[in-house]
Amino acid sequence: MPQPLNGSTLHLIRHGQTTGDIENRFGGAYDDYLTDLGKEQSRQVAQDLNNSPLSMVYSSSLNRALETADIIADCLDVPRGVLPEFRECNRYGILSGMTKHEAQQHHPQEVAKLKGLEDTVTGAESYRDFKQRVTAAFERLFNDGSKGEIALVTHGGVFRLLFRDILRLGEFSIGDCARVTLWYDQKGIGVIEQHGINVK
Repeated sequence: MPQPLNGSTLHLIRHGQTTGDIENRFGGAYDDYLTDLGKEQSRQVAQDLNNSPLSMVYSSSLNRALETADIIADCLDVPRGVLPEFRECNRYGILSGMTKHEAQQHHPQEVAKLKGLEDTVTGAESYRDFKQRVTAAFERLFNDGSKGEIALVTHGGVFRLLFRDILRLGEFSIGDCARVTLWYDQKGIGVIEQHGINVK
């Protein structure tokens, strides 16, 4: 889809590989860090965006997104900003940070609740609340046409909500440091290109 001449451009980026990924932990609100591979993935994103005239690199407030954004911003020499409302869904509640084996051993009934979007684990953020938070955040971002070309480092759950509930394109798998480039203005939003994102 062509980019409108008077629109703005958003590079939405998922953070790189994390320690929680390789330890097979439930993530969500668990505040883990990038692995060495995750840092290298972040540098590769910066290289891919080297010719993009970014005015700002934003991120959620979780460490894995902050680290990814710091690497990209440092490589491209652009300023940083934090948008906490784009943090990952606290989907796992009391399971957050546990290995999946530990969680299955100690809280099998809670693990069973993860099979559906509408079921909420004890202490977790409901999908309805997550959707309301992130949709409102995107609306504020898309209604501000003054930002020019920006990047936003966020999380897999935010990506999936965007594709499922805002763009209405269906279900997708989101790789480490996956990214989608969007144009947007006050009248609409569209996909320019995507990398590391596959239809389920």
